[in-house]
Amino acid sequence: MDSRLKDYLSNLKNDENNGLAFFLIIAVVVVAIVGWLLYFIPQLQTASVTTETLKLSFNAENEARKTLAQIFGGLVALVLVFLGWRRVKAAEENVRVMQEGQITERFTRAVEQLGDDKVQIRLGGIYALERIARDSQKDHWTIMEVLTAFVRESAKWDEMTESLPDLEVPNLPIDIQAALTVIGRRELAHEDENTPRLDIHGTVLSKAELEKANFSGANFRVAGLFRANFSKANLGEADLSLAALSEAKLIGSNLREANLFKARLIKADFTEADLSEADNLTREQIDSAITDEDTKLPDYLKF
Repeated sequence: MDSRLKDYLSNLKNDENNGLAFFLIIAVVVVAIVGWLLYFIPQLQTASVTTETLKLSFNAENEARKTLAQIFGGLVALVLVFLGWRRVKAAEENVRVMQEGQITERFTRAVEQLGDDKVQIRLGGIYALERIARDSQKDHWTIMEVLTAFVRESAKWDEMTESLPDLEVPNLPIDIQAALTVIGRRELAHEDENTPRLDIHGTVLSKAELEKANFSGANFRVAGLFRANFSKANLGEADLSLAALSEAKLIGSNLREANLFKARLIKADFTEADLSEADNLTREQIDSAITDEDTKLPDYLKF
């Protein structure tokens, strides 16, 4: 466990002990005061009673003591409730701090695994980060940024890739595929309208398998997506400007409001795809792609 975490827990324990000691002292003082009150106040209240009414005086003293005892009992109960509540809050805080420490350790270890030379270790780090992202909404987007940075650094665009013959288009490395899969199935409930775009620009992701993945709003600017499979994927509002989507499968995919400025769509399959509100899409681009009667095009490109 991190030394700072140990110090924090130790301070919490000391604070709890000091608080308990303080309230015990207060309780002793209260007991002494109430004891004095229970003994003397009833006598003062019945001092003027004559000997003829001694029995009534005795009963009056007892009733007075009972009343004060009930008040004292109520005060003690309140003190005990307060102390119990305070201990529960301290225990909850201890648990929270320990959980935070465990998540931090898991996160640090997983990120270190991403830089390992062995692909199996990198895969372990990727899936460990996915588990943390699902468990912790607080760390969700940080982990998405770590994974997209991993993809950008590991799959940088190579200008030579576009000029390779079809048979030589490289397969996507298994760890990059895993990172993209995790990103594409992330917990959307952890995001809102203020969540930034996924940044995967300037990468080459040829033959990526991302069927039904959610990359809504993602930045794929200048990305090499040769033969990538985005069938039934959500690419709504994604930035695909200058991206190379030659022979990519986008069957039944959502590209509403996607930016396709100068994207290369040669033989890209848009069968049943929704391009109805796509931006910067030209007739020349569509003519080079594959469409069918169920492909939804912008009004200005409809036949």
